[in-house]
Amino acid sequence: MVRQANSSRGFEPFTMFPGNYECGTITQVVNNFKPQLVAWLCDAFMVPWIAQKKKEWKDNPKTLFYFPVDSDDIYLGMDETLASVDFRVAMSRFGHNKLKKETGLDSYVIPHCVDVQTFHPLANRDQLRKDNGLDGKFVIGMVGRNQSRKNPQRLLYILKIFFDNHPDAVAMFHCDPYDPMSSTGKVDMYKHAKEIGLNDHYPGRNDCPNCRLRFTGYNMGNQANPPTLNTIYNVFDVHALSTTGEGFGITTIEA
Repeated sequence: MVRQANSSRGFEPFTMFPGNYECGTITQVVNNFKPQLVAWLCDAFMVPWIAQKKKEWKDNPKTLFYFPVDSDDIYLGMDETLASVDFRVAMSRFGHNKLKKETGLDSYVIPHCVDVQTFHPLANRDQLRKDNGLDGKFVIGMVGRNQSRKNPQRLLYILKIFFDNHPDAVAMFHCDPYDPMSSTGKVDMYKHAKEIGLNDHYPGRNDCPNCRLRFTGYNMGNQANPPTLNTIYNVFDVHALSTTGEGFGITTIEA
């Protein structure tokens, strides 16, 4: 089913086709849609099939890969995938230099970024914190999906150790506490927080001083728009992300 893409900002200027990283429908879409350019924005290990699938495309469209490099190595298969596209575009100068040094492949550089007109400090930050019962608190925030790769459960254990020594600190998570992609089999983060002693109540209560982990109230079916997300960032003192790996880590830049 082909559908017009939409988001909290309204209709997006693109059309969505069904598919996934396993390349099941891409040849059909490319041959029917006949694009002049096919582009990817993801980690290269997710799409190792590019060179093979290109052989099935009728009109030989150009290909572009906008890629991140977030560590001091080029993982196995990355050079083969990036070598198979016409245009390589690095998200950072670091990524450009690292790819060139390790593989000899050249690339353009377009820095990944965020809209500073949307994500910025607010003048009423102190009032926002007061309105949310955070006045005088040190607020550790987390914005990220409750899934195995982001691994916010690891952050819960870190927070427990930190909170034992800092009674003025609280945490605020912007994620779905019931996300089915949650790691370690803990599909209910409210329950997990109570089990390890972060919260005295299940679910946690913002009016309880012994409930140190709070949630913004959004979930997978009710996501915050960018201005609301900026307000959430503004009540944090620090943004913490205990991820096992990020392609770029957009929420860290937003914060």
